[in-house]
Amino acid sequence: MTRSGDDEHARVTSELAFAATIMPTVESVKPWTLGTLDHLRSASPSDGVVAGVELGPVLGEGGMGIVRAATQRSLGRDVAVKTLRDDQNHGLAVSKLLREALITGALEHPNIVPVYDLGLDPRGTPMLVLKRISGVAWRELLEAPELVKRRFGAADPLEWHLRILMQVANAVHFAHCRGIVHRDIKPDNVMIGEFGEVYVLDWGISVSLHDDGTRRLPLASEATDIAGTPLYMAPEMFGGEPPDERTDVYLLGATLYEVVVGHPPHRGGSIVEIMSSTITPAPAPEHVPPELVAVWQRAMAYERADRYASAEELRLALQSVLDHRASTRLCSGAATSLAELLGELEKESSAERREAIYNSYGECAFGFRQALEDWPDNEVARRGLREATVAMARYELEHEDPRAARVLLAKLDPPAEDLAQRLRELEERVRHSAERIEALERLDREMDPNAGWRGRAALLVVLGALWVVVPLLVGSFYAASPDYASLFPVPATMLAVVLVGALTLRRSMMRTALNRSIVGAAALAFFAQMAVHVGSWLGHVPPDESQRFILFNWFLISAMMAITVAPRLAIGAVGYLAAYVLASRWFGLRYVLMAGSNALLLVAAFAAFGRRRPPHDGPSRRGEGAREAQPRAATDRG
Repeated sequence: MTRSGDDEHARVTSELAFAATIMPTVESVKPWTLGTLDHLRSASPSDGVVAGVELGPVLGEGGMGIVRAATQRSLGRDVAVKTLRDDQNHGLAVSKLLREALITGALEHPNIVPVYDLGLDPRGTPMLVLKRISGVAWRELLEAPELVKRRFGAADPLEWHLRILMQVANAVHFAHCRGIVHRDIKPDNVMIGEFGEVYVLDWGISVSLHDDGTRRLPLASEATDIAGTPLYMAPEMFGGEPPDERTDVYLLGATLYEVVVGHPPHRGGSIVEIMSSTITPAPAPEHVPPELVAVWQRAMAYERADRYASAEELRLALQSVLDHRASTRLCSGAATSLAELLGELEKESSAERREAIYNSYGECAFGFRQALEDWPDNEVARRGLREATVAMARYELEHEDPRAARVLLAKLDPPAEDLAQRLRELEERVRHSAERIEALERLDREMDPNAGWRGRAALLVVLGALWVVVPLLVGSFYAASPDYASLFPVPATMLAVVLVGALTLRRSMMRTALNRSIVGAAALAFFAQMAVHVGSWLGHVPPDESQRFILFNWFLISAMMAITVAPRLAIGAVGYLAAYVLASRWFGLRYVLMAGSNALLLVAAFAAFGRRRPPHDGPSRRGEGAREAQPRAATDRG
C-alpha cells in the first residue's frame, strides 16, 4: 500500500496534464449564483468579520481555494473557513464553492464535514465556515503503514484501511439517498481525524440526480462534461455519459484497488493511454486474496449494469471480506505448508523424509480445515485441502500402501476416479501377494523341522531300536528256514508300534506334513512288507526270496523319502540297495545286512529329524515382516 516516487510523479503529471485539457477557462455566473450572492451580501457585515467568525492563519491551499483557521465567537469554538484565492475569484470558482457549500450543508452525516455557515469575505467572495478537522489526509496514511500502526494501534493496516473505505462508502450511500453523486472519490479527498474519524471532502463537482426546481445544483442528466481525476474515473466519465450512483461505485472500487495494490487502477502517460486502460480489468497481484479481487472487479466493471447496484452493496461486500479475513489468513498459512509439502514429495523418500512429509501435510490440512470451519464457502481452502490430500494419496500409491491411500481418498468429495482405479489395482496386487505369502507360511509351518521334534525323536528311537534288534532276533530263532507264519507277525507288530506311537504322540506327530510323512512312510514300509509276504505266499515264492525282496522294498521307500522329504535319507537308501545286492550274493548274511541297513537308516533319520534345528530366515519370518510393515506404516500416519 505504498507508492514509489516514479508512480507518484506519473500520477501527478497525468492529472495536471488532463486537467489542463478539460478545465473550462470561462464560465458565466449562473442566475441562482447571482441570487445567492445578493442574499449573502445583504446578510454580511463589512468589517471583515463574517457571521461572527474571526479569521486566523492559513491552514492550507488548493488549486482554487484557501483554508484558514478561525474562531466562531458566539460559541467560542475553533472552525475552518474556506474561501477562494485572489487569482481564482471568477464565475466558475464562485459557482463551485457555492455548490460545495450547498451540497455539504444538505448532507448531515458523521462522515461528511459539517457546514456551520456561509457568508462573504470583505472582497465579496463566498466564505464557507466548516468544522475544523485535526487530522491527516488518508493518502498520507496509505503511504505510511507504520504510522497507522503507531498512531491508531492497527495490527493489520490493510484491514484498518478497508474499514476506512467502508465508512467512505457509507457517506457516499447517504449522499445517493439524497440524490447527490460525488464524482471525485479518491484517497486525496478523504480526511482522517486524530481519533480515527473519517470525512469525505471536496463535493465541488457533485451533481444532483433530481431536479428540485431551484436549479441551484447542476443535474446529472446535464453533466456530460469530463470532470474528475483521470486515474480513477469510470469509463462513462470519459465518454460524456451522465453519471449515476454506479459511477461513484466505480470510484469506490478504484479507491479499493489503490488501497490494496498501492497505486490507482488506471495508468498511462497520456489521456489516450489512461482511457484505454479502463477497457480491460486492472491487473491483480498474486498475493491479493481472490475474494478482495472479486470485489473491486465487480465494482469496476466496464458496464454499469455489471457493477454493485449501490455503495451500500459494495460496503456489505467489504464487510464480508473482513468477516472472512481470519479464514483467509489461515488459508494463506496453509498454502505455505502446502508448498513445503509438495517440495518434500519431490525429494527422495526415506524414513526421516516420511516424517517431514506427514508433518507438512498435517499442518496444511489443519489450516485448510480451520479456514473452512470459519468460512465454509472458502473455495481456496477447499481446493488447497483437496490438492494436499490428492498429493498424499499419490505418494502412498507410489509407495504401495493401500490402507493409507484408501483413508486419504475417502476424504475426497468428489472422489478422484483415476486414483481410485490405481488403488483398486494396488489392492489386487497386495491381495495376491498376501495369498502367496500365506501359502509360503503355511508350507513353512507344514515342513518346520522343529515342530514336534521331541515326539518324533522318541518315536524314532523306539522304532529304530526295534527295527535293528528284530532282524537279529528273527535270525536267531529262525536261522534255518522260517515260514510265512513266523515272518508275517514281524511287520504287523512294527506297523502296530508305528500306529500306536503316532496315536499316542498325535499332537506332535500329526502337527506338520513332515511328521505325517515320516509316520506315513514307516507305516507304508511295514504294510508293504506284509503285502510282499502275503503276495509271495500266494504266489508260492519261498520265504527266503520274500525276505530278499523286502530289502529292495525298503530301498524304494527310503529313496522316495530322500527325494521328497530329507536328502540325508539317501544314505539309508544306499544302505538298503547295498544290502539287497549283498544278500542276493550271500543270502546267509541277510539278517545281519537287514540290521545294518536299518541301523544306517536310523542314524540318517535321527540326523535329519531327531534334533532341534537353529532358527532361520524362512518364509514365515519374511511373511511376518510383510504383515508387520503395513501396521507400522499405519501407526506412523496415526
